[in-house]
Amino acid sequence: MSKNRNALILLLIVAIITTTFQAAFTKEVSATTIKNGALIRVDDTKCRVAECIEGEYIYRADYNKKTLMMSVSKISIITKEICEVIWVNMKPKATGDIRLSTANNYFATSYTQSLNENTFSNYEYTKWYGSINKWELRRPDTDGSGTQGFKTYQTTKNKAFLSGFYSTVNTINKRELTIIGLIGGTALIAVAGFMFSGGLAAFLGAAGFSTPAMVEIAALQSAIKVAKDYYWDAYYSSVRI
Repeated sequence: MSKNRNALILLLIVAIITTTFQAAFTKEVSATTIKNGALIRVDDTKCRVAECIEGEYIYRADYNKKTLMMSVSKISIITKEICEVIWVNMKPKATGDIRLSTANNYFATSYTQSLNENTFSNYEYTKWYGSINKWELRRPDTDGSGTQGFKTYQTTKNKAFLSGFYSTVNTINKRELTIIGLIGGTALIAVAGFMFSGGLAAFLGAAGFSTPAMVEIAALQSAIKVAKDYYWDAYYSSVRI
């Protein structure tokens, strides 16, 4: 009987310790929740602050829920200095403030016909039709402020890569239009700017976007990677003009 009683006491002690530990752990996690790949440091009625570490930097996003302004800071882990700060106005803009492109943007002259596609992500193309099709492929430049690219003629060697880039850029455009409908054009521009840095996770965590928006942003990120691959395949299989 005493053995059973001792065993029961031991089980009760283990249960109490486990419950106490779980409660303490839950409280700790609730203070720093993981959301969209970022650590949420603060989330109250006034603001939401998210952080993400990448390499030697901390990306910290501070979203003011009252003013709808967000700052994304790049902070050196080594020196603790703020290397860069980007401000994003999260207020929705009117439709007329955002220029939307479509996959059917044709224009013709008396000599030629061409097809053009521009995107917020800066993966773009222009195709001129003729006896030999001429292309210009564009990608984001190194500092993200614009585009850089090359022109070439379509050949049997580069045709598949040019067509792949064309199709993927059209997919990027469609994803961007869907994202605009979910989170607005201003936020999309910010997403495009942070796409492949720790700033994206911090930005998304602080913004607290809905699941459908996150799905589309992930799909956009995937399409951009494919476009980049097609761009360089086309570049190295083409004679630049």
